[in-house]
Amino acid sequence: MQLKRPGAMSVYQRYVGKLSAIVVTLCFIVALLAAWSLQRSFDNHQERAETATQNVTLLVVNQIGGIFDEVDRALLTLVSDFSHWEKHKRASRHYMDEQIKFHLALHPELVSIRIGNQHGEITHGFDGEKAPPGSDMTDRSYFQQHLNDKNAGLLISEPLQGKISGKWGVIFSRRLSHADGSFAGVIIANVKLDYFMARFQAVKLGQKGSVALRDEKLGIIARHPDVGGKTAIKSNVISTDFRAALDAGPSGGTYISRSTCIDGTSRVHTYQQHKKYRFYVNTGIARDEFLTDWYTEVKITLLLASIFCISLIAVAVVLARAYRQNDAATTELRDSEHRFRSLYESMSEGLAIHEMVFDNQERAVDYRILEVNPMFESLTGLARHRVVGRLASEVYGMQPPPFLDIYARVALSENADHFDQWFEPMGKAFSISVFCHAKNRFATVFEDITSRMHAAQEQKRLSRALRLLSQCNFALVRVEDEKKLFEDICRLLVETGGYVFAWVGIAENDAEKRVRPETYYGCETGYLDDIHISWDASREAGRGPSGTAIRTGKAQVNSDILNNPAMLPWRDSAIRHGYRASIALPLLVDGRCFGAVMIYSSDANAFANEEVTLLEELATNVSFGIQSLRNRVRRESAEAANVAKSAFLANMSHEIRTPLNAISGMAFLIRRLGVSDEVTDKLNKIETANRHLLEIINDILELSKIEAGKLILEEREVKIEAVVADVISMVQNRAAEKQLELKTEIEPSALRLLGDPTRLHQVLLNYAGNAIKFTEHGRVTIRTHTQDIGQQKTLVRFEVEDTGIGIHAEAIARLFTPFEQADNSTTRKYGGTGLGLAIAKKLANLMGGDIGVESLPNQGSKFWFTAVLKQASVTAPAHVAQFVETDASAALLVKSYAGRKLLLVEDDPVNQEIGRELLEEVGLQVDVANNGLEALEMLNSKIYDLVLMDMQMPEMGGLEATRRIRAELKQPDLPIIAMTANAFAEDRTQCMAAGMNDFMAKPVIPEKLFALVAKWLKP
Repeated sequence: MQLKRPGAMSVYQRYVGKLSAIVVTLCFIVALLAAWSLQRSFDNHQERAETATQNVTLLVVNQIGGIFDEVDRALLTLVSDFSHWEKHKRASRHYMDEQIKFHLALHPELVSIRIGNQHGEITHGFDGEKAPPGSDMTDRSYFQQHLNDKNAGLLISEPLQGKISGKWGVIFSRRLSHADGSFAGVIIANVKLDYFMARFQAVKLGQKGSVALRDEKLGIIARHPDVGGKTAIKSNVISTDFRAALDAGPSGGTYISRSTCIDGTSRVHTYQQHKKYRFYVNTGIARDEFLTDWYTEVKITLLLASIFCISLIAVAVVLARAYRQNDAATTELRDSEHRFRSLYESMSEGLAIHEMVFDNQERAVDYRILEVNPMFESLTGLARHRVVGRLASEVYGMQPPPFLDIYARVALSENADHFDQWFEPMGKAFSISVFCHAKNRFATVFEDITSRMHAAQEQKRLSRALRLLSQCNFALVRVEDEKKLFEDICRLLVETGGYVFAWVGIAENDAEKRVRPETYYGCETGYLDDIHISWDASREAGRGPSGTAIRTGKAQVNSDILNNPAMLPWRDSAIRHGYRASIALPLLVDGRCFGAVMIYSSDANAFANEEVTLLEELATNVSFGIQSLRNRVRRESAEAANVAKSAFLANMSHEIRTPLNAISGMAFLIRRLGVSDEVTDKLNKIETANRHLLEIINDILELSKIEAGKLILEEREVKIEAVVADVISMVQNRAAEKQLELKTEIEPSALRLLGDPTRLHQVLLNYAGNAIKFTEHGRVTIRTHTQDIGQQKTLVRFEVEDTGIGIHAEAIARLFTPFEQADNSTTRKYGGTGLGLAIAKKLANLMGGDIGVESLPNQGSKFWFTAVLKQASVTAPAHVAQFVETDASAALLVKSYAGRKLLLVEDDPVNQEIGRELLEEVGLQVDVANNGLEALEMLNSKIYDLVLMDMQMPEMGGLEATRRIRAELKQPDLPIIAMTANAFAEDRTQCMAAGMNDFMAKPVIPEKLFALVAKWLKP
């Protein structure tokens, strides 16, 4: 029997015990680090999921809010069109239907736009003349709310099922009012819920992601996916997690739905309430989808930890047994390495082990590949025997090798890192984790995320394209000019769409069939100057994407400029400017392609199918807008061809004189009611301002006569003090707002002067207004001086001096030139056209005087003008006798013509009211016709003593009505007096030629009206 050496077993046991403790401790530390790393990674994945839902929620909220804004703008435009249509009583009821069709074509989200009258009957919005039975809207809540509340504004209904179509939609409605404010009906726009569902399906939140649109009361408007039951339209069932989140943040927040989610799928959710429309958008990403990468990371971490622990245990066993069985330890180590190799080779991620290479100064310059697993070969396409033992710079053909800085930092600091990166040599994107397992050595574990990165980029581009389409549609609503529209579209393509360059080319019909650049926007640095483009297929310059799109009328996608042979003539210039892909979108009007929109991207393969579809829709909308604009221009040009040069001035006169007539008439009627001295003073100022505005309007109408030398100055009494006082009264409020002192220094004169006070007032008011405009502190002084120059003439000098910004000497010479100012920057800061001083100079010259200025920068200015006025004897002014005569006319009407029947033909409700009250006040009976057609019907059934006829009216104007009265009604002796805002001499001639007896221009002076009526009424 062999005896054990004393103490031998106890030494071995102590050694094994210490070794076991070290192994257990290290394994425990590894487990803690793995758990901590996995927990941090879990938090990061969840945070990224929350960020993704927050971004998508914000995007969807903005998109739907933009849709609501566009629908509301369409309703507001149609409300305005309705008011204009009703006011002018257009002959065709299809006017509003045409406008509705235009907006329906412009807004794909709308299924219908309809107009209901005050009885709830739908009058517009169907192709036929009448709405089908069952389309009455009086039982709808929005109709009752608009009927009872004229300030209801925009109303958005809960989802409603159409009575006719049976389809679900959300109703946007606004009130329609008559000119007097009474209820005229309701205009509604039906937004189809399928439109929201289509948008939601385009949102990239994974296969189990959800998007829900809820109203302010949390009822479901639309949800994707729709699984019925709790997710049905109008359902207001929400999870307890959502309810708890709403209690914490009613307007928005993020939460996780668990067992209480309404469709059984646990997700990370973000909800947001729109500030203006109060709807909620709730988006969610399924937890089992956004944690997919984390599950993979768990497997990798557990695998590496297991490898480490197994290796550590194997080493410990080897060391323990080394005391007795060195061969057995070697065998065990070999088995351990075999197990490690099995795990190593079965990984689903690529794994490579590297050694850092340093130069003489201990700087990392390269790294050597020591080992790779089979998945490395599969993911990279590089065979193991071609990479192991070689430097990375040799393997990848790059100097320095890829990701050297990151790998060196990990190898030196021993701190792990993770990053996602596109690797251009392989055309792939990788998610890479880097670990330091030994000094100056590191391991990389990576997976191919190319498809995931492409999907994210495509979603980003698609979202940009959706925003771009929305903003371009809004630009189309405001289009007034083709070039401005093209500029706006190109700007939005770059600023909102994220493309680097956009331009619009117009197809010329010259011999070369050139494509002429109309406008561009973006990082263009001479690209269009270096190239020549044609749309002729027989030319090399005509076979590129732009020429082909124009020639064929179809979009041309150029995914890779570098490798597209059709781009050969322009390839070098395009590459030099940074363009890698492009698309050409044809613009078609009346079935003919007149040009194309060209868009460039700095990324190859930038235009995916869904993005191309949206861009084609954008081009179609632009073409539709251009066609509508051209149709409108053609219509307006055809109408303008029959109008003389003065038509614009005549229309302006008519439009301005109509409200002026209301102002003067209402002031007259208020004064007749008996008012206080304070109100009388205010009425005097209103009438003074009204008269001055009328005089200015007349001046504007006669500006062309100034140039032609045909302007005739009036000759009536001029009171210098009154002219200055009127100017002071009109500018004193503006001076008070700027705390400026207004001073007058009027030289007294006993002379009675004759001239044109309106022109003097006009020039002086221009001077005073400019002085206040360009003066921030101090005072403005108005001075007058008179000088007898003989031959019964007086030279009057007016001066306006200020303490304002002053004028440089070199700029003074330009002051009195039309459309010029001392400095163009003042136009931006202070406004103005630069026309006032030019008119003032011409008027002063016509009055025999001159004009000038004395000024120094920052020391103020003194503007002056002179006029030569005649001297007259002191007699009663002619106009005083006139007022006496016209007051007598009113008395004559009351005394001798009370009860006579008059027909007032007027389309403006305010002027109808004023005309009726003025005439009824002197005892006359007044009937009102809204247009010439109504006047013919009333004259055919009733006898009138006199007709007051407006010229411009809907349905039938005054000229046509007068001609038909004379020709058809056989009433040659019926007095017809024109009472119109068309104040030109040509208008008077037309009225007389049509058969009218006399003419009165608006605004109507009541005394003159009474005198004219008394003149033509038969005794």
